[in-house]
Amino acid sequence: MVTPASPQAQLPDCVAARSFAAVLSAGQPSVDDDPFPQPFSDEPGVTQNWQFATGSHRSTKPPKSIKQIQSLIKAAHQPGNYQALTKVKALCSEAHKTPREQKTEVQRFLLSTWRTPDWEHPSSVPKVPAPMNNPRLEDPVEVWVAYYTANPSSCPKGVRRDAEGRPNIYDMRASRRVARLRPQVHPNDPESREARQQFMTVVTDLFREQGAYENILRRGAFSVSPHVDFVPYVGIAEGITRESVARHFAACGVTITVADNELGPWAQQYIRDVGY
Repeated sequence: MVTPASPQAQLPDCVAARSFAAVLSAGQPSVDDDPFPQPFSDEPGVTQNWQFATGSHRSTKPPKSIKQIQSLIKAAHQPGNYQALTKVKALCSEAHKTPREQKTEVQRFLLSTWRTPDWEHPSSVPKVPAPMNNPRLEDPVEVWVAYYTANPSSCPKGVRRDAEGRPNIYDMRASRRVARLRPQVHPNDPESREARQQFMTVVTDLFREQGAYENILRRGAFSVSPHVDFVPYVGIAEGITRESVARHFAACGVTITVADNELGPWAQQYIRDVGY
């Protein structure tokens, strides 16, 4: 006796695909809500390809590693891959709603990496709540102010807000300057993360003190470059000192006026936000 197939098993592939797309367009389950349980922890031995354009089996699990989210972003940039694009936007929306201190490493990587693909045409893409794109590193400070006005939970430490909730533009300018001068963090490299943390500790400790930057420049005979440049600091955590940071900032064109008027108030607010 042959057992009849279930109604779902008898659905044509195109109907099943539309049902799956409808689930995606309604929003995805959030990426793990645990606050940064595994910094840059790619699951060893796991390989997963996000293939949404064909009628083959599709994974519905949210990515849990940097490697998986990179594969999903790559898939979303393939022309016509609306399902991957929709899923990325749903994950971005969920990441934006997550408080800053609770964002996972995967969510932070997604927000800092994702860019809307060139092939997207708003009139033909399934409608989903799409957050504002994360600005590029080199974008003007006004773009970052607009971005964090729309996404206040992601606003970085050290940035005060006005009565209407907009980030202070001078604090934001200081924050973006430091962000472009701090050490880069590389996936699966805990030493690079330690270097950045130590750098931020030294930077805020240096600039919160009025005149400290100027004094170090005078003692070390460090001259301030006449050209503003943005070069990430290179060095290990143990070698980051007030002197090395001051020399780096001076080489990148940070003047004493900028140090006192922009970096100083930002550093003081940063320390208040962090609580040390």
